Amino acid sequence: MALKSRPAGFRPKATRSLLTTSERQWGIAMPRPMPVEPRFSLRLSILYSMLSDFSSSLSRAMSSRRTSSVVVPLRSSEMASAEKNSIRRMDVHWMGKSGYGAPPIRRETYGGRRRVSNRGALPLYSAAARLRPMKFPYPVAHSVPLFLAPMAGVSEAPFRRICRSYGADVVVSEFLSCEGLRRGCKSVHDGAFFTEPERPIGIQLYGSDPESMAEAARLVTEHYAPDFVDINFGCPVKKVVKRNGGSGCLKDLGLVQSIIRAVCGATHLPVTAKIRSGWDEASRDPVTIALRCQDGGAQVITLHPRTRTDMFSGHARWDEIGRVVEAVDVPVIGNGDITTAEDAFRMRQETGCAGVMIARGSFGNPWIFQQARALFEGRTPHASPGAAERFAVASRHARLAVEVQGDDRQTTMEFRKHLGWYVKGLPGASDLRRQLHRVESMHEVERIFAEYLSPALAVG
Repeated sequence: MALKSRPAGFRPKATRSLLTTSERQWGIAMPRPMPVEPRFSLRLSILYSMLSDFSSSLSRAMSSRRTSSVVVPLRSSEMASAEKNSIRRMDVHWMGKSGYGAPPIRRETYGGRRRVSNRGALPLYSAAARLRPMKFPYPVAHSVPLFLAPMAGVSEAPFRRICRSYGADVVVSEFLSCEGLRRGCKSVHDGAFFTEPERPIGIQLYGSDPESMAEAARLVTEHYAPDFVDINFGCPVKKVVKRNGGSGCLKDLGLVQSIIRAVCGATHLPVTAKIRSGWDEASRDPVTIALRCQDGGAQVITLHPRTRTDMFSGHARWDEIGRVVEAVDVPVIGNGDITTAEDAFRMRQETGCAGVMIARGSFGNPWIFQQARALFEGRTPHASPGAAERFAVASRHARLAVEVQGDDRQTTMEFRKHLGWYVKGLPGASDLRRQLHRVESMHEVERIFAEYLSPALAVG
C-alpha cells in the first residue's frame, strides 16, 4: 500500500510542543532526532524507571555489607527527606577498612539510613563498578578465581592437589631461586615438579638479575611447561632480600621493570607479578609499583598490602588493593589477612579485586576454598568438618606426600607441621598435637588418629 505524503514541516502531536518559539513563528522544522511513538516512549520510561530502582537497590545492598560503618535506622520523620536526597548524596559514602590510622569519622544519610563511616580512599560506587569479572591470561573455572598462595615449605605438590580438590581455582609453586634452577640444584628443581591435576599452575621465580631470571624462565618453560610464570617481588625473608631478591627489588622500580621485561622476552607464557606495597613506610606506593609492573609486561598483579618492614605484623591495608584495581588495566589479585571464607568474600566486595589469594588461612584448612566459593555463589557454606573428616583429609595428604617425596623419615618430619594444623581446634588438640609432632613414620599417624576416634578413648 502506498504511503501518503506529509508536509515537509509535519510533526506528530506528541512532539509539536517541543518546537522552539522561532520554529513556531517561522514554520520551519529544524532537524531533530526521529520522534518516538508515544506508547513506545511510555514503555521506555517505565523500563528506565525500573532500571533506576534496581540500581538504587543494588547500591543500598552493597552499602549494607560494609563492615567499617555503623548503620542506624532513621526515625520516620527523617525518612522522607533522606529518600529524597539519597541519589544526590551517594558520592559521600566511602568504602575502606577501619583502623590503620583511618581518617576522621563522617556522618551522612543514604537511602533512609544514617551512616557513620570513615572516609577511605575508595568510593562505594567505584568498588561496585569494578566487581565485573576480569579476563585472565590462563584458564580459570570461575569468574572470580580463588588462588592458593606460593608458600615455602607449604605449597608443595601434595598440598596443592588437596587444595585443588577442595575448590582452589589456581595454585602456584613455592618460590624458586633462579640461580638454583640455572645451576641444576636438585632441591630447587624438585620444587618445580607438578602433576596434571594441579593445573592451572604457575611456577614462581625470584632473583635480582634480569638475565638470570630470563634464563630461569626459559628453562621452566621448556622443561616444566606451567600455565604461567610468576615473579616474586614480595618475599620479606632476610636471606632472600639480602641479595636484593623478593621485596628487596622494590627499592629499585627500574630493576623491577627490567626483570619483568627480561622474563617476558624469554617465554611465551603469561608473566605475572606478586608485590608488596613497598620496602618501608617511607617508600610505600603500591599504585606506582603496580603501574611499573604493568608497563613492564605483567599480565596479572597480586598485591599483599604490607611493606617489607611490616613482615606479617599489623593489618593488611585492603584499601590499597582497591586503589591498585582502579589504577591498572590488568586483573588484580588480593592477598593478605584471609583467615576465613568470609574474609575472602569481604575482600572481593570491598576492593573489587579480580581474584582472591589465600595463604595462611589454608593451613590445615583446605575446605576454606569450598566455603568461600559457596559465599561467592550465594549459598550457605558447609561448616568446618569434624575430627573424622579432618583425619581422612590429613591421611590422604600424607599418602600423597609419601607418593611424591618418598616414604622416609625426612618426609614424615616435614609433614609434622601439617598434622599440627589439621588438628587445631579439636577437643584435646594440645595433647594430640604433642603426639603427632613426635611421629617417625606415617604409620604412626594412622595409629594416633584411630586411637583418638575409638569410642573408648574419644575426647569430648
